[in-house]
Amino acid sequence: VSTQSTWGHLSVKGRAGVAYDPNGVVFAVSSAFNMVRLYDNRKMDMGPFATFCGQGNPNLDILHLKFSPDGKHILCSTNENYLFLLDSFTGDQVQKYTDHTNERSTSLEPCFTADGQFVASGSEDGCIYMWHTLTGRLATVKKGHVGSVNAVRFNPVYCMAVSCCFNLVFWAPPEA
Repeated sequence: VSTQSTWGHLSVKGRAGVAYDPNGVVFAVSSAFNMVRLYDNRKMDMGPFATFCGQGNPNLDILHLKFSPDGKHILCSTNENYLFLLDSFTGDQVQKYTDHTNERSTSLEPCFTADGQFVASGSEDGCIYMWHTLTGRLATVKKGHVGSVNAVRFNPVYCMAVSCCFNLVFWAPPEA
């Protein structure tokens, strides 16, 4: 960014997470108390056009947000053993993912695969967990770290991923 001036400012309670939709028109903001607010980038000063409450514990902090590649869902990670998927139009909880470990409220940043068919998250046990996005069925668990896996990212073009804790681990299918 080559500017020193700001365009806008939003105040939130607690620690905030933010994500843009794939078209760059809508952005989602999370805050304490299990809330996600959607804003139109062009009308931010009018406040959120939608507010969604996650289900379960009302005191959950939603730490990270990710829109699915098609923009239909928002993946939310929390300060507990709980990731969930919201319908980005209705706010309904579509799925939850709870197989990973997050007992110390670690900031775990999950992601979608490039095609949106899977959700992946790191875990405090040093593993990466992958679930089928819509069914929530655990697809695989990959071990490759000695510490908590803080983030996972899939390459948008090639069949590979990277995860990190104290080191980076690059994942690719075996060569034929």
